Amino acid sequence: AMQKKQDIIFFRNQLLYFSSPQNETILSHLSQTLNPNGWLFIGEQEQIKKPEQYNLALINASERMYRK
Repeated sequence: AMQKKQDIIFFRNQLLYFSSPQNETILSHLSQTLNPNGWLFIGEQEQIKKPEQYNLALINASERMYRK
């Protein structure tokens, strides 16, 4: 079951450890867990290639801040 919706999720330096298909599943779940206008933070060495696929927008590239 999904947890309650979140305004901010810090998922820093975790995507590095998973394959591309796993990352897609993870990002989908993270996006579903975020409230509208919620924030997702990932690590400096990570990127989301197609953030719009997860209803996310890149807000700050250097800080890897995304907003739903």
